[in-house]
This record gives sequence, structure tokens and C-alpha cells, in this order.
Amino acid sequence: MNRLKELRNEFNLTVRSLGELLEISSTSISCYEQESRDFNSNVLKIISDFFSVSIDYLLCHSSDGIFVNYENDSKLYRLNDISFKKYKNDDLIYYKDNKRYLDINKIVGIKKEANISELLEFINQQELIDKTFDEISTSKLSIPLDKIYVVEKIIKLDDSKFNAIKNMIELL
Repeated sequence: MNRLKELRNEFNLTVRSLGELLEISSTSISCYEQESRDFNSNVLKIISDFFSVSIDYLLCHSSDGIFVNYENDSKLYRLNDISFKKYKNDDLIYYKDNKRYLDINKIVGIKKEANISELLEFINQQELIDKTFDEISTSKLSIPLDKIYVVEKIIKLDDSKFNAIKNMIELL
């Protein structure tokens, strides 16, 4: 069992167009989808790289291994199948240049472009966030000046948006 056909359909590709993009014959693609031919290691690597999934995910050995990009960031974020489907149903996944992207700005309701690496890094520091909310009214709180914008954004988030970010980070 494998997810090749599911992934091909996700990207709206025909057997022929996928074969051309991967430089693999459409007959071979069709055989892999129908499981009448086993993948060799080279083909597994090519397909998993193209679709940004782990080989285990491609071969149905894991539901964890879908990678998404964020346009303003060079990092890949790993999602499990359930989270991916939820984000896709919520219209937070989009495709560009045969890559899958997560629209994090929509998730947190940010209108301007945000530096997502900084936001995710800051949110990962759960202890500092807890301290921020516990001591928000004191002047003793020490937050680096370059993080104040991020703190302001986090404070202004409603609970559902903040929880969405925390849940996404837990999956990463």
C-alpha cells in the first residue's frame, strides 16, 4: 500500500505530467500506483522529495510526515495526517510551484507579513510566555526590544488563535 495516487491527486497532476516532472515513465508511475511494481530506493527518494513527505508516509508506515513550507521562511514544518487534513479543510494549505504551503498568517490573523521563525521560536519558550501573562502588569518584565512586537501580537491573540499556534508547534 502507498499514497502515490493520493499525493498526485492532491497536486492535481496526471500520471503523464508527474512522470514528466520526475523524469520517470508514466507506465512506471501507473505501476507504482497500482502496486504491480515495487519502488526502488532511488525512486522512493525522488517521489518523497518532490511531494515533501517522508518515505514512511509515502509507504503508509506512518501518518506523520507531511512537510509544509512557509513562504517567508526557509524551514519545513512537519504535520501529521490529521492536522494536515484539518488545515487543508480550513483552507490554510495552498500550492505554488509544486510545493505545499501553510498560510500561518491566516491562522493567527496577522494582516502584515510576519517573521514566522521568530514567532514560532518565541512561542516555543512556553516558560517566558507564561511569565509574560503572569507579570504583564509589572514593570519588572524583561523582554528584549526586538521581541516586543511579537509579544504584542501574542497578547492580542484570542484564545482560539493562540491555541492553534500552540497545537501546531506541538505537532512540529
